[in-house]
Amino acid sequence: MPGSVKPLRGAIRVLDQYVEQLSSRPTLRAIRDGLLGVVPCLILSATLLLISVCLQMAGADQSRVAVFSELHSRITVAIPYLVTASIAYMIAIQLHLPRLPVLFLNVAYLICVDQLMEQFNGAARMLFLLSALLIPIWATRGLAILHAQSWCQLTRAEGAGSQVRDTLNFIIPGMLVAAAVILVMLGVILVLPDPKWINYYLFLDAANEPYEVGLTYSILNSLLWFFGVHGYHALLPVLEGLNQALMLNHTTVMAGGSGLEYPMNTSFLGAFVFIGGSGATLSLALALLVTTRVKALRVLALASLPFAFMNVNELLLFGLPIIFNPRLLIPFMLVPAANVLLGLAVIQAGWVQAPFMDVPFNSPIVLNAYLATGGDAGAVLLQFANLAVGMLLYRPFVRGLEARFEEGQGAVMRSIETLFSRRFEEAQYQSQDPVTDGLRERQSKIQLQRDLGELGDYEFLLEYQPQVDPVTGQVTGVEALVRAESSDGRLLSPAQFLPQLERGGVLKTLDLWVAEEACRQADEWADRGYTFPVSINISAEGLSSPEVIDTLTNLLTECHGRVAVEITEDSLSASPETVRHHIERIRELDVQVHIDDFGTGFSALGYLSQYPIDVIKVDRSFVNALETDKGSKVFNGILSFAEALELGVIVEGVETEQQLAYVLNTDRVSVQGWLYSRSLRAEQIPAFVDQHAERALPATASA
Repeated sequence: MPGSVKPLRGAIRVLDQYVEQLSSRPTLRAIRDGLLGVVPCLILSATLLLISVCLQMAGADQSRVAVFSELHSRITVAIPYLVTASIAYMIAIQLHLPRLPVLFLNVAYLICVDQLMEQFNGAARMLFLLSALLIPIWATRGLAILHAQSWCQLTRAEGAGSQVRDTLNFIIPGMLVAAAVILVMLGVILVLPDPKWINYYLFLDAANEPYEVGLTYSILNSLLWFFGVHGYHALLPVLEGLNQALMLNHTTVMAGGSGLEYPMNTSFLGAFVFIGGSGATLSLALALLVTTRVKALRVLALASLPFAFMNVNELLLFGLPIIFNPRLLIPFMLVPAANVLLGLAVIQAGWVQAPFMDVPFNSPIVLNAYLATGGDAGAVLLQFANLAVGMLLYRPFVRGLEARFEEGQGAVMRSIETLFSRRFEEAQYQSQDPVTDGLRERQSKIQLQRDLGELGDYEFLLEYQPQVDPVTGQVTGVEALVRAESSDGRLLSPAQFLPQLERGGVLKTLDLWVAEEACRQADEWADRGYTFPVSINISAEGLSSPEVIDTLTNLLTECHGRVAVEITEDSLSASPETVRHHIERIRELDVQVHIDDFGTGFSALGYLSQYPIDVIKVDRSFVNALETDKGSKVFNGILSFAEALELGVIVEGVETEQQLAYVLNTDRVSVQGWLYSRSLRAEQIPAFVDQHAERALPATASA
């Protein structure tokens, strides 16, 4: 490796770490995720505009064309408000504030700013777009501070209901923050120069400085997108000047001129600069397809192609991602700049007609170049040349991405990450992304990363093993068991994947995902009339974590006692005071706590006197020893001890009628084992319950 390359890679690695830390800050995460939430609206807007253009090309009635064009315009006007609402929602989650009052107040503040900025209809309107990002950040934090003050609260009455109380208690904070927003904006307006002066000096001269205008706009647009700011909307006032240049060029060409007076205009940007969207990302998508062997990157590139052909690149921006990714910042700015230089050079040489037709940014590739130049086939060749140059510029950076994925640094636990529902929001925003953080701390362990990368090809799911009353045959509960299933149906046992998850530091994430899935399934069964409890396992890390317990108690509260918690004896030995406190919090919700694999630790009986436990699960090793005289005495001793303490008992690992015969001699015992059933999929449980509801004794299940 050349000596000059090592320092560059070292600098990129340092920059990677810095930007990674920056992007993980709660505020920037809220901006990033808020903007991601607006993406469907942006794609909808682009689709409506494309329909409008296609209808116009097909010669449809202008009134129909106008309908779709107007819909596009109205969504575009609403984008800043959607951005404000989305970011405010995310920050409200972080700060544990009621979502709706915070969201509506922030939108109201932006409306006030819009009204105050109404006279600034040119370049200074960029302040309004900046306000759409800043208001939800600072105003929401101001609301949180004031809402916590007792003198700002109108009511504390519990009888009013939590929603009514929260809404009333935001009235005074909302008015105070509104006053602050208005005063700040009035102060900004006082120091702003006259709008005409601003427009005169900030609108660049597209006629006399086409290269400067094109390079400045393309670099600024890419830089804004790198930080998650929609460049098109942020630079909209500048685009108004370039649109005027397009109209002047159209008039010139119609009068018989060449159109070289104003080659730098909006149609030039759409057809020859931002090919595939900001950063000319169609070149990136093609470079990924041509260069990389990484399946995940190729799938992402293929999925983004239909959008890139319409100059929509949000899928790549958020999918790779490009936002906050220093490895792609240089080509993301360099490729559009190169397109400006090449495009203007070819047009000024007279080889291609200068664009003079108004073609929307979201018009299809090839068609936009052809139409913008009035049907010049050379424009299509120029567009292909720009795509090729962009691919060459992106290619070495794509190889860097590929190497990073092959080293395992791009491994993501997709099935756990994507199965979080919005009930999981607060846990997600109280701390850093738990899966990502767990993996990031161990990036030096290449083998671990490869193991986790392999697990990324599996989907995590829950199966449920029934617990049966051996006397009545009725199902008394089920235990949720985690499984990992590949796309071809191959299952991994917990012994095969739990060690990797533990080393990766993501067991706490798995605990909460299991809890959420079990609660959802218990609610679904309860709606169908099946009200048996579902028990879930919590790891030692999860039981010791206040953050995990906070989220877990929120989930269990919504389940109304339908989910029980199982913990191992090892969990009880870590941080006894913390664990005792957390168990007490769980039991206060009328949720039962079970000790799993009871008797395998060193202080099993001592734990029963120290911790508030409801049920013990006798380990299968005691069941296997029942045939011996000593084994049966130990087993009976455990059952007698549990009966004296009025504890419930679940016996695990019962597989034969002989083993069951010992259990039948004791009351208040449930059996969990292959004698009744292996673990079942959720959809199989109701049928199993119905079949065993009337049985006195079970039939032996096939092993």
